Amino acid sequence: MIFNFLKHLRPVWYFNLRPSCDYAYFPTEEQLEDAGFKMKPDARYKCEEARKRDIAWRAFQKGFIAAGEEQGLDVWQPVVLPIEDEYRFLRKNFHAAWVLYVYVFRMLTFKNPFKETSAFLKTKNVKRVSYAEHCFTYPDYDNFESVLIQENPLISVVIPTLNRYDYLKDVFKDLENQTYKNFEVIVVDQTDDFREEFY
Repeated sequence: MIFNFLKHLRPVWYFNLRPSCDYAYFPTEEQLEDAGFKMKPDARYKCEEARKRDIAWRAFQKGFIAAGEEQGLDVWQPVVLPIEDEYRFLRKNFHAAWVLYVYVFRMLTFKNPFKETSAFLKTKNVKRVSYAEHCFTYPDYDNFESVLIQENPLISVVIPTLNRYDYLKDVFKDLENQTYKNFEVIVVDQTDDFREEFY
């Protein structure tokens, strides 16, 4: 768990096990510098470990890809971070409604109300960050030839659906626009008012 409060918003992170070779998914500051990328640490974090994890998360969100098989930051190692740092991370990465949800959830689960409220209020001026800007670019990938794509395997796309013909139409249009064409689409339609003419 990169930040502990993330488990409240993304319960699937419980199942995000550390891979046998992580390929620096969450890189260290040194790995970023070695690859020619410089990311400034967020000095507002109280804890050095939180600063490191924030850089690793930002690099991950911006599309950093390590060149070799070097291990990245061990974000699977549990650490106790200051509550203020946990709220700062949430505010930087999630909508304010989700931050409020975590605050209420933690209050209802009998966490220390003074510490929680203090940390929640101290971070109220933290703005949400957009990762869509200034992403890492890899010009070599424009000419990348995938061995798997060259083998041209048949891909099965299975779509379970229930009462969603409008959305299903958009999905079909998106599938038609795929550059890879060797695929089949299997629709499992359990709609109450089945419309055969749609297909």
